[in-house]
Amino acid sequence: MQIREEQPSDYEEIYQLVQTAFKTAEHSCGTEQNIVVKIRESDNYIKSLSLVGILQGKIIGHVMISKISIVNNQNTYNSYAIAPLSIAPDQQRKGYGSQLMKEVISRAQKLGITHLTLFGDDHFYHTFGFETSTKYGIKTDIPCDENNCMVIQLQEQGLTGINGIIKYPDYFFK
Repeated sequence: MQIREEQPSDYEEIYQLVQTAFKTAEHSCGTEQNIVVKIRESDNYIKSLSLVGILQGKIIGHVMISKISIVNNQNTYNSYAIAPLSIAPDQQRKGYGSQLMKEVISRAQKLGITHLTLFGDDHFYHTFGFETSTKYGIKTDIPCDENNCMVIQLQEQGLTGINGIIKYPDYFFK
């Protein structure tokens, strides 16, 4: 699989891919494809961390990292979220999602990002080093299994002094 940054000419194909990938997903809000569009339209979009996986000329995977915040009573911390990771249903369980995850994490680390957050299958994401966020005093106000709210440190001490509630932009919920 070839991995590269997404391009505007990919947007429609990515929209369809994300919609299809999440149609039968265990953890889905049903609007992930619209969230991708809203992220691109926002100041939180990071083009260099919005990647596609291509197999035989077709986009079969997509992942993006965008800016979010972690907030407590005293501080607001810059943070970054992986959301969403999408793989075409007929290409799932073949290692393509893992390849995209490893690549986007590596690129984020090279950019100096200290940590990442995500919501998802704890069994899958633990394989990349993600840990339950509550271990670091980081929580969510979104109703979910706390084991599915995870973080990873990309730099040594990448979460030192950071604690609070993960705050996603409103477009994640509309």
